[in-house]
Amino acid sequence: MFRIYHYKINIEIIHVDDCSTDNSLKIMENYQKNDNRIILLKNPYNYGKIKSRSNAVKLEKGRYILVIDGDDGLATRDILNIVKDGFI
Repeated sequence: MFRIYHYKINIEIIHVDDCSTDNSLKIMENYQKNDNRIILLKNPYNYGKIKSRSNAVKLEKGRYILVIDGDDGLATRDILNIVKDGFI
């Protein structure tokens, strides 16, 4: 799922846990141990998409934002191409 952390590119990853019932927060905590570009935000209760995204934007430090929801997908090569081509 998460091979992008092997690449040292200038990105930050903000993962918002909106009280999910799956294991995604634990997975991201394991990735965060090895990659300081990952920021975790755990909501105390289900805020929904709009408030969760608003809170995530307050944490970001970059110029551009790419939102990927849990049911979306983006291949590592796509992220690398976006960065390489100067879009980020």
